[in-house]
Amino acid sequence: MDSLEQIKEGAVGNEMPLDEVLRRCLILASTLRHEPLKEWARSELNGYLSVDNIPSYRSLNVQIYFNAVSF
Repeated sequence: MDSLEQIKEGAVGNEMPLDEVLRRCLILASTLRHEPLKEWARSELNGYLSVDNIPSYRSLNVQIYFNAVSF
């Protein structure tokens, strides 16, 4: 099974941990010399360096309710 097939299997299945799928993406990106894929996989594994670089699928709008009661 080639690298891309392993990544696809890992992405849709439950057997391979996500960090392993992302590491395989790094290997594929290095093999293909594809910097955008390499940078994306690195950021997903290690965190994004800047809030401005976080993709929209990583954002979540929430509402927080706080009820202060003094005793």
